Amino acid sequence: MNKRVEDLMEMSVRKYMDISRETLAQTDAIYINDCKDKKKLEQQFESLNLSEEKRSLINDYIACTITVGDRYAGISYMAGMKDAIRIFVSLGLINGMEEL
Repeated sequence: MNKRVEDLMEMSVRKYMDISRETLAQTDAIYINDCKDKKKLEQQFESLNLSEEKRSLINDYIACTITVGDRYAGISYMAGMKDAIRIFVSLGLINGMEEL
């Protein structure tokens, strides 16, 4: 896919990705339950008697894990959108983007 198409798609898709994802997340029972569990685990973690060095290391690890997961989720969403567009182009449902 050429760079310009990728840039345009990423800009427009990112807006809708956040809205769509949030809408689905608010109704997904597993996600809602995991958020509740996360909150309980955060409280338990905060109550642990850890040195600042250990707490900082663990917090950095958790933040990095979340960042990697979030980025991978975004990449997966974009890959799905690109695949959908390629399928639409191959079926002739979208014209003028044959270079995809």
